[in-house]
Amino acid sequence: MVAGKSYTEKEYDYAKKMGKPTLGFVIDSQASWPAAKMESDPIAIASLGRFKDKVKSKMVNFWKNSEDLHGKVSIALMKQFTANPQVGWVRASPDVSGELAAELTRLSKENSDLRISLEQAKVNSQTEQDREYSEVMRVLEGNRIQFSIFFKGGSAFEVSPEDVSMAHVFDITAPELIIEKSSEGMSKYWALMYNFDDARNVRDNWPVASNTTRMMIADFVALELFEPSNRVHAPTDEKEYWTLSEFGKGVLAFRRKLKLIAKAASHSERVGRELSNGGELPVAKKVAAPVAKKAAAPVAKKAAAP
Repeated sequence: MVAGKSYTEKEYDYAKKMGKPTLGFVIDSQASWPAAKMESDPIAIASLGRFKDKVKSKMVNFWKNSEDLHGKVSIALMKQFTANPQVGWVRASPDVSGELAAELTRLSKENSDLRISLEQAKVNSQTEQDREYSEVMRVLEGNRIQFSIFFKGGSAFEVSPEDVSMAHVFDITAPELIIEKSSEGMSKYWALMYNFDDARNVRDNWPVASNTTRMMIADFVALELFEPSNRVHAPTDEKEYWTLSEFGKGVLAFRRKLKLIAKAASHSERVGRELSNGGELPVAKKVAAPVAKKAAAPVAKKAAAP
């Protein structure tokens, strides 16, 4: 250290004085760094701190390890070669002609442009995928079904007084199919989830008619959301098993992401209103558990067994 400055800082100051481009790379404060390579002298620590502040007075890159530093330096230099051509960016040699230097600069710019194009292609691909997810969601929301359920002790299928969207059916079924589920298993699951008479239990064997269940599965297959499971079962097991397709997993993730974003936005909006009205941040309060009340079961219409 000379006159309170390290040689690195003196070189930095000289480059600035000569109008040369400077690139700042400062170690991240959270980075793991050997104690043996850290300054221990209070004067040196203070001098280093002032130098860091000087470098950070303009845009810099922060790095956490040698690999991170190598990558960021390489990218920054490539950009600098393209944006700010300088004499000396390549080794001074009689063999390096002006044409060769121009070609190196051109190739450097071309490489940079290709990187930008690649990143844009990734963004466009993601946007296109989201559009496909949104289109399938629109189809699911636009189609509705009215379940017919066979109850224990009943003599025929009984039609639910309300219909539901296929989107809702997908939302509750998709998590069950991340591994797999049989056609009959889905029949039982849908009957339990859409049971409109809590006072009665659904029958064990195909409580939602087998033809209705298979038609619904076929619709989800047509939309490329479900596919046959390839898991191995016992030779005596003759059931049909289904699982989510890769596209189905993408739609499920997309729908859940949108719901989480909407929930977070609603919460932020509510907190913002309370704060703007002079209120305080909401604090969770302990409340008594609500007492469940028995509601009268809706009257079901009789339907002939399909």
